[in-house]
Amino acid sequence: MVSDGDGRRVGLLIVDDDSSMRDLLRLTFELHPEFEVLAEAGNGVDAVAAAGTHQPDAVILDVMMPGTDGLDALPGILRASPDSKIIVFSAYATVPIVQRALEAGASLVLEKTVPQRDVVAAVLDLVPQPR
Repeated sequence: MVSDGDGRRVGLLIVDDDSSMRDLLRLTFELHPEFEVLAEAGNGVDAVAAAGTHQPDAVILDVMMPGTDGLDALPGILRASPDSKIIVFSAYATVPIVQRALEAGASLVLEKTVPQRDVVAAVLDLVPQPR
């Protein structure tokens, strides 16, 4: 759901096992009227279910989570919501993680150390107009 002048906004799913990181991302995006956080999840299984239910425009996806991690959940998220853009958001964006994420269908990989404004800009670059 991308903002198109008719009040539609970029719909987001935030996935991270750290509730503080989810809170930070939610608050960051809530400061921008072009975004709506549709759902949050703390693990890969819940992320797949939320993607299927909410059909987000973009998913901010942590890699390291207990149980089903972000890279394992990524294909399921894309099956559940094929039009979603996936931004893998990792504390350790090593070459193997980046390669595996991109091969699995991620649109972009960002390190958690990037400024929040860069995360916002990345989502806007990936989802520039309504579907």
